[in-house]
Order: sequence, then C-alpha cells, then structure tokens
Amino acid sequence: NRNNIETDCAGVETLVSRNGRFDFIYSISVIEHIGGRIGDTNAVATMWGALKPGGTLAVTFPVDRKYREELRDKRIYETQEKVGEKYFFQCHYDFPTIRERFLLPLQTQDYVLRFFGERVPGYFSSYEQRWMREGLNVTVEDARIMANNFSEYSNWDEMPGCGVCGLRAVKPR
Repeated sequence: NRNNIETDCAGVETLVSRNGRFDFIYSISVIEHIGGRIGDTNAVATMWGALKPGGTLAVTFPVDRKYREELRDKRIYETQEKVGEKYFFQCHYDFPTIRERFLLPLQTQDYVLRFFGERVPGYFSSYEQRWMREGLNVTVEDARIMANNFSEYSNWDEMPGCGVCGLRAVKPR
C-alpha cells in the first residue's frame, strides 16, 4: 500500500526522541562527516533506535585499507569542527573500525556489507585532489566516475584500495 508512506529528511539529532517509529532509515554518504571519536557510532545507534522491530537501516561510507580522518583547509559544511588550523571533513574506515563503530553497536547478525572500490589503487585520491581544486561541481560526475572506475568486491580483502561500503541491517523483531 503506497498510500501510507511518510518520508522525512532530517538530521540524526531529530531521531533521538522518535524511538521505534520508522520502517526504513538511510544515510547515504553522511555518517563519515560526523566528527568526534564516537559521533558516528552514536549516530548509527540513534538511527537504529528509531527503527521499528523488523525495520531496515541502510548506510554508506568511504573505506580505505587503513582508517584515517581527513582534514581540510576550509570548512566545507557548516557542521565541521576545527582541529588545529584545519577543519574535520570526513573519516575513511577500515574493516576493524567498521566492526567497532557500526556492527558491534547494532547487536544483530542480520546485516549485509557490500564493498565498491577503485579498480586501480590511487584513483580515488586523484579524484579527491581534483575535487579540492575545482570544487563541488566535480561531484556532478560521481555516478559516471563510479561506474567507470569502481567495481563491486565480494569481500573486504579483495578491495585493492579506497572505496565505499554499503551496510544494510535489519532490526530484530
């Protein structure tokens, strides 16, 4: 029944008081921009709490062979905190960090991880450098760039370098 669909576009902080309300929550390329040591973990826990039993959480985030936090000279979004002389921009997660910050707090085995990574190590880094030089307009080409230069890998160990992870988890009934 499609007549009973309600959609909402909101920051994760609005979900704190909405426990058990949603059938589906997604966060596409956002979670990595939440700064602080446990900011991303708290955001995932908040989204998870806002799901009804049987509800689905879908999250995507950048991954790399080693965890790193990316800082930029300029504040890209209004929410980034200042770290020294630069601004926090985003995290790139490795597999141990994915497990620690996202999977363990969900306390469910009903999840799927999908990995989409660069075919040639270093490609994504060159893309990011272009993005920083030329600005946000570069991102208009993201779908084409992903289709032409990234592949899906069946597991973490097959990925040669940077990429994107998709996490889908279903809350137990």
